[in-house]
Amino acid sequence: MEAKRYSNLKLCGILLAVFLFSEIQAVAQDKYHKLENFGTIFIDTEQKHNWFQSWNECALRNLTLITVDSAAKSAALTSLLRTKKLKFNLFLGGHDMAEEGRFVWPLTGKSFDFANWNVGNPDNYNDKEHCVHIWERTDYEWNDTQCMNKMGFICEENPYLAMSHRVLE
Repeated sequence: MEAKRYSNLKLCGILLAVFLFSEIQAVAQDKYHKLENFGTIFIDTEQKHNWFQSWNECALRNLTLITVDSAAKSAALTSLLRTKKLKFNLFLGGHDMAEEGRFVWPLTGKSFDFANWNVGNPDNYNDKEHCVHIWERTDYEWNDTQCMNKMGFICEENPYLAMSHRVLE
């Protein structure tokens, strides 16, 4: 009798572990999205981090904060955010920490050739806004904000890291 009870408890434990694992996987999968013509991106609206922590969270997934360097990529991202009804403040990769007013994408070091700023931005409010985010108050336009503000973030595959993986294969 005792052996059967132990066996039933063990089976319940295994089933619970499988259930919890599948639930965790489902939650994690909901954060990955296909960005039409631009690969897979990761959007985290639940965890709130500053820009530096967001960069690190992306790196932990072998990703990088997203570079939105073309109108086509911006349109694809806006379309995805609308479709998923994700109306949140979300960090992008851009910043002007090295030189005020010269926004760059850190992965390439290139200045912005394309930007989707909201009217009146970037404004470097109180001389403290150096990081770029999609502004939930607008139609997915950009705003400069303090890098230490906490919000969600968007990551994408690091093309240089992906290239090095292909070379190693």
